[in-house]
Amino acid sequence: MEDEYLLSHLEDLYHEMEANSYLTHSAFLSFDEQAAYLELFKQKKREPSSLFLYGGALEAERKMAVFLPYYMDKDAFLENERNHQTLLHLLFIYPKSEKFGETSLTHRDFLGALMNIGIERDCVGDIYTDGKIAYAYIKDGLEEEIKNSLKKVKHTDVKIEEVNPFDCPLAPHFEELTGSVSSLRLDSILSFAFHLSREKAKNYIDGDLVSVNGVVSHSATMSLKPGDRVSCASKGKFVYQGEIKTSRKGRLIIGISIAR
Repeated sequence: MEDEYLLSHLEDLYHEMEANSYLTHSAFLSFDEQAAYLELFKQKKREPSSLFLYGGALEAERKMAVFLPYYMDKDAFLENERNHQTLLHLLFIYPKSEKFGETSLTHRDFLGALMNIGIERDCVGDIYTDGKIAYAYIKDGLEEEIKNSLKKVKHTDVKIEEVNPFDCPLAPHFEELTGSVSSLRLDSILSFAFHLSREKAKNYIDGDLVSVNGVVSHSATMSLKPGDRVSCASKGKFVYQGEIKTSRKGRLIIGISIAR
């Protein structure tokens, strides 16, 4: 029922944009929620340029569904957000005293601290932390409440400043990996990246749990191109770097950058 309600709400936002020719948007959506709506959007054969998934950071996993009116494209939207921050904000959370700040804080610690002051889960986007500080994307309109109310994360007293969402200095760490695959098919490279059987990789794809460049993939046989960004729910994400060479046994040696 929750899924049905969410899809109905997103449909209402789309129709509101169409009827009134102004931008509408959702709260932050999980990967599964994004996938479910992308599939519905595709089934209804709508103009792809009218929907943009936006989470602030390039590698964001939690994103808002942004419905763009006919006179606005993605670049214009992003330029406006860079200058005015109308949809989301980025908060820098750091210890009041560097000397006494904990050094092993986790994503869960920062998220829990936000929820403990009454912030709903769908109002919080991605949170990046190095164990001591964090950068958290939050829905517009909550920035002052959080700055005034969030005083502690676990046992650490914290301070908060707002920074431009496009200037987050923390991001997922990507590790370069090379290995052999039997083909450049999505299921084959997914198997290599996450140490899965081909059958298990195909199950993830068939279950609408894999996206390529932000779009859910339904084809295990699709060929990846260098630079393609692949996300797999519950497993992680990687960037396909391309084919390096062919081994003596005829297998393809490829490179990927995988988030750790």
